[in-house]
Amino acid sequence: VVTHPITGKQITIGVENQIVENLKQTLELLEAEGCDFVVMPMANLKYRKELENPQRMNPLAKAKTIQQLHPFCRSESELAPNEWAAGVIGRINPWINLDSDSNAMRVISEASV
Repeated sequence: VVTHPITGKQITIGVENQIVENLKQTLELLEAEGCDFVVMPMANLKYRKELENPQRMNPLAKAKTIQQLHPFCRSESELAPNEWAAGVIGRINPWINLDSDSNAMRVISEASV
């Protein structure tokens, strides 16, 4: 627990990560370093890879299962409900552009949120 040097009140500390491969392990490492939560993108990065290579087919058209369509690749069972609530702050990926002039980018962005 980190406390303010003057007021003595508890300070909450978080770290923003662009890529979090093992969420449970990341939270454990951050906690060991005195951090309380992680801020991370919620949409799967595979959608960004599709946008960076316009010759590739739209991932929505290639999907064969609902899991392939779903942009949120993390399983709810990866953490306990209280760990999700206290340890994770999701944010919208910076590459998402819902107002894009490109129809392909707009469709992928919409599917990712």
